[in-house]
Amino acid sequence: MDPHGFSILDSLRDEFPDVKSVLMDRTALDRYRDLLSGAAQLGIPRFERLTAEEADAARETQQSKLGVEQEKIPAAEVADVLRCVLSYGEYPFLDRG
Repeated sequence: MDPHGFSILDSLRDEFPDVKSVLMDRTALDRYRDLLSGAAQLGIPRFERLTAEEADAARETQQSKLGVEQEKIPAAEVADVLRCVLSYGEYPFLDRG
C-alpha cells in the first residue's frame, strides 16, 4: 500500500473499471500504521480512477513517503478480510469510522 501500488490499481481500472480493492484505503493505512516504512515515490502521481478512500490513502503515502508492505500484514487478518469480502462484499469488522 504505497504510491506504486495505488498507481497499479489505477492503471488496472483503465482496463477493468469494476475492480475492487482490498486493504487499499485510509482505514487499512491507519490500522497498519505500525507497519509503515519508506516507500519509493512517483514523479507526478495520477490517481484518476481511485475511489475517494483509496485516493486519500494514496495521497498520504505519496506525501509522507511511507507505505505499508501488504505482505507484512498478518496472514490471519488478510484471510479474515478476504472471507468477509467474498461472503458479504466488504470487510465491516475493521473500524471504518
